[in-house]
Amino acid sequence: MEDWDWGAIVANFGYVPSAMDEVAAAVARPSAQNIMAVERAYRSAGHSAPAPLMDWLWSRYYSDWGSIPRDYTGSLSTYMPLILIGGVVLLMMRR
Repeated sequence: MEDWDWGAIVANFGYVPSAMDEVAAAVARPSAQNIMAVERAYRSAGHSAPAPLMDWLWSRYYSDWGSIPRDYTGSLSTYMPLILIGGVVLLMMRR
């Protein structure tokens, strides 16, 4: 799959005009943001993003970066311990 061209991508995954810009960006640079943009573009056009395409893009991402994308897990997980500690402190102050 590494040497797919546009003809192969369109033949295997269909042509959704509104998603082609996002697909092109994700193929050129498979960042988590670009890959999630592909999923959103397909969804906004009323389609499901093709699983083989998404698997291929994520596998390219993981081969380049080797970990779960930080923007996919969200920044909430970074601050969750502080939020929980703050909540406990507020509850203890009320008593």
